[in-house]
Amino acid sequence: MSFKARLDGHDIISVLCTDEDWSEAQCASKGNGHRLLMFCCGAPAYASHSPLNLRYFAHKSGDKRCSTGGESDEHECLKASAARAVHSCAGWAADVEVSGEGWRADVLAIRGSVKIAIEVQLSAQAKRETGARNDRFEASEVTPFWLKGHANHYNDFGDGLQAPVKGDGIREQMESVRTAVCDLLGKVECQVEMANALANLIRRIPGWIYQIEKQGTIPA
Repeated sequence: MSFKARLDGHDIISVLCTDEDWSEAQCASKGNGHRLLMFCCGAPAYASHSPLNLRYFAHKSGDKRCSTGGESDEHECLKASAARAVHSCAGWAADVEVSGEGWRADVLAIRGSVKIAIEVQLSAQAKRETGARNDRFEASEVTPFWLKGHANHYNDFGDGLQAPVKGDGIREQMESVRTAVCDLLGKVECQVEMANALANLIRRIPGWIYQIEKQGTIPA
């Protein structure tokens, strides 16, 4: 299962595209044509729905499959909820399954120079592993934000941005993810506005200079 494919040479994200684009993707996936291709490997793809009516792309039956994927249905649902939350916030752009230098983000939230990798972490992850992954994100000037499943609720992921995924059922957890992402992006917007306001104030004071310290791409 994947949320990203290429339709007629253009990227398309299943959980964010319009109904018109989704209908076109479904039409393109029929027959033996190569209009719709998996983003991960370029293999022919088909467009389908999960039992929770979650739009996704998958390798066509009989075609060689790449090694990507293997994530649980729960993980995919929460990733989709995070992407939709970013997409719903004015001024923010969302991308999914984005790879960089030694890292791969479930969802990448972008606004201007600010880039936030939103990671759904359901399986238990040690603080050392989290630290190593954080370092790889930050080396690319991307700020990680961890959505921690029940196995990590009591695991401190250091000084990185983090929030627990709450709720017992999948719909409750998806709503928890939506709320956490929207809250984070709102706080980031305020942080950026305050940093810019302080910088503008200092610029007007003779003899003073300033430097904005950042956590990844967010003014700290």
